[in-house]
Amino acid sequence: FEPLLAVDIQEFKLLMMQSNFPNVVCMRWMLKTGEIDMTNAENNEPEDKEEMLNTIVELGIQRANLGEAARQQWKNGVWPTDFPPLHIHGSPSCQDLSSANQQGKRKKTSETTMGWYTGFIHYLRRRNVPHTMSLEEADIQFDRDSADPNKQALLQVAKFAITDVLGAEERDPSTPFNPTKTYYAHINYERCGVPSTGRRLFC
Repeated sequence: FEPLLAVDIQEFKLLMMQSNFPNVVCMRWMLKTGEIDMTNAENNEPEDKEEMLNTIVELGIQRANLGEAARQQWKNGVWPTDFPPLHIHGSPSCQDLSSANQQGKRKKTSETTMGWYTGFIHYLRRRNVPHTMSLEEADIQFDRDSADPNKQALLQVAKFAITDVLGAEERDPSTPFNPTKTYYAHINYERCGVPSTGRRLFC
């Protein structure tokens, strides 16, 4: 696939993306994040979800030269003909959740950006928008308690976002893969041949 759109609030990250993928459209976008509602997964769709989706679709129509007929289809709530499924990758801020963060401060950047991403995927599913998704985060261990109350609260929020909002379950390699399910797994970078150390959670 060819990257279409990259959004971030930090200019240097967008410049790095542009240097690696010259054809990608890079936008400095302040996500309209908020507190995660842990009482109901349905309540976590972001305020700017429609604006983001419309931006993606319009850029895709332009990139594929689908023309006004495709725009009219989308305006009428129909997925444009010849428009491929989207792939939405999210790398929410992980500093608050990382084991390297020993300061115990809770800035809420990790939970609000994770909440935005998982809420956006929830919105795409509800609208039956053809898509796949992937998420990269710090190596969150849901079954471990933290002595730090701030990190414990973050772990609870992260678990809710991944297991309740996304409906993901931990991948068990001893069982058959089910393409209709959403999984998460803990990946060791070194075992993947990546020139990096450490573990990450992928969904």
